[in-house]
Amino acid sequence: MIEAVLDANVFVSASIRSKNCREIIDFLFADRFNIVTSERLLGEIAFILSKNKFNLAPADVKSLVKFLSNYARFVTPVTIISDCRDPKDNALLECALTAKADCIVTGDNDLLCLNPYHGIRILPPDAFIRLLK
Repeated sequence: MIEAVLDANVFVSASIRSKNCREIIDFLFADRFNIVTSERLLGEIAFILSKNKFNLAPADVKSLVKFLSNYARFVTPVTIISDCRDPKDNALLECALTAKADCIVTGDNDLLCLNPYHGIRILPPDAFIRLLK
């Protein structure tokens, strides 16, 4: 089964009704792929989704974080990477490399321009959906 690291922007886009990102979340709940994350990435997801501008109920954010906490494979990155032009995105690369994940799913051009990264595909949501179908 495919193991993927999902960028927080996938969850944000799903919450604001992006069809592709919503489908990825549906595939996640349907066990169509395995998600890999780290404490740092999970914290970023929770922090971003809790912002008022996304108008999500705190209970919904808490439920998602709880689901991910129970379902995701957690890794503790062992290598510090500084290859991405946006330093905060290096955490995704670190997680994916440590996990030996198949891919990173993101809408962030700072990451997409690195595709592939040490054999790990960096895919936009629509390409990831095609991979899963």
